Amino acid sequence: MVRQVNVMIAQQTQVFLIACLIGAGLGAFYDVFRIIRIAVKNPAAIVFLEDALFFAVCALVTFFYMMQSIGGQLRFFIVLGELLGGVIYYFTIGSLVMKISKLMIHAVKAVFRFIYRVLIRPVLILLVWLGRKIRKFLSKLMIPFKKFGTKVKFRLKQRQVLLYNLFKRSKKRNRKDRMRRKGGKNGGSKKRKS
Repeated sequence: MVRQVNVMIAQQTQVFLIACLIGAGLGAFYDVFRIIRIAVKNPAAIVFLEDALFFAVCALVTFFYMMQSIGGQLRFFIVLGELLGGVIYYFTIGSLVMKISKLMIHAVKAVFRFIYRVLIRPVLILLVWLGRKIRKFLSKLMIPFKKFGTKVKFRLKQRQVLLYNLFKRSKKRNRKDRMRRKGGKNGGSKKRKS
């Protein structure tokens, strides 16, 4: 009986220590999100989704570990072991990982800023300058075409007005001709009284 108790305690200790390792692994997994947050500024909604994903992964890992190690029994010492492992990771290896990650991220950003300043920015400035010169040249080149276009439009409008006036005049002439034929006001075959 004493031997059986010793075996149970040894088995539970082993389960507890593995839970501590799992907690440290989950802490390292959370450091990935922390490093991404340092590298790229995320909005609050993305941070919320990252945290929700982390807690879902933690719940699944804990559930599967409990199913595998102690047959699905809910034991508080497993959750305590994971929490303890995560805290130990956070204050030891985690802080070192984050310091190194910050240095690497700042170094990479500095290299990209240097590349942008030395290679990309001068090319962009040159392209903008060339674009302005080309636009200015093309606008000067297009001036005669714009004048031609406005002249053509004016002539078309002028003809339209002339045609409209001719059409209007022809209506007036037709009316006058009809009146003359009928013997209207201004003429016709009316005889004058003397």
